[in-house]
Amino acid sequence: MQFRPCIDIHDGHVKQIVGSTLSDKGKVQENFISEQGAEYYAGLYKD
Repeated sequence: MQFRPCIDIHDGHVKQIVGSTLSDKGKVQENFISEQGAEYYAGLYKD
């Protein structure tokens, strides 16, 4: 299995979003909201 990074940006925050809720009419469901910005995760991936 290969690692496939995915950074979701929603309302200015890095989040793990339940993908099926993106197409729903209503609020997006979130599993996780990071305290770190996208730059942090991009740097980890780059390294």
